[in-house]
Amino acid sequence: MTLTPSQLAAMTERAFWIAIAPMPQADQLHALTLFRDWRFAATRAADGRPLQCAAPWKRVAAAKAAELQGHLARHTQPITPPPYAAQVNALRALAISAFHRGAIQ
Repeated sequence: MTLTPSQLAAMTERAFWIAIAPMPQADQLHALTLFRDWRFAATRAADGRPLQCAAPWKRVAAAKAAELQGHLARHTQPITPPPYAAQVNALRALAISAFHRGAIQ
């Protein structure tokens, strides 16, 4: 099974690691490495760089995402985000917005 791009983008490294727990350990390590590489490239692509600087990072992020999806598709175990991942993401978003408003120092 695979994760949709929106699920993948919303997941933290910890949530991803929990989601791939049914996989064999060697495959978990490879998937986690691909996830870290993808997250690094996706962060660089979306950090406000000029378009000509962000374009190579976007290509790398797309390639890493495709490679990760292919790796996950080879496994029959169900790969789903942990059920509490949505709540954690919502709380994180609230904390970030509160920090930006100055409510949290």
